[in-house]
Amino acid sequence: SALPRCAADVPGVTDVPTGLPRSAIVGLVRVVGWIHIDGRGHFVPGLSTPEQVSEARRSPWFFGPFGWLLSDARSLATPIPCRGALALWQLPEDVNQELARVDAPRPSPTRKEPR
Repeated sequence: SALPRCAADVPGVTDVPTGLPRSAIVGLVRVVGWIHIDGRGHFVPGLSTPEQVSEARRSPWFFGPFGWLLSDARSLATPIPCRGALALWQLPEDVNQELARVDAPRPSPTRKEPR
């Protein structure tokens, strides 16, 4: 079967927002592993657990045979313009610097104790 081309093509996904930013970075995630399922539907050992494979198989977002395991997803307050690519690619240096600036840890506000 053909792979879905967009969220609207994924079975079970009915509420797809419109008007989202394009050609921009809208958030950040941490890649913590991957899943690989071979052509016979068998789990291929990698950086994933059998539980993660089982969960991925139930997800409408896993199209297989490969999938990234993500954590710590967070959106950016303002999208950063950046053209994408069809494979893994290197961020342009100016975009990388802007991401480092907006994603830098913020100092906690100091709380003044009452006197």
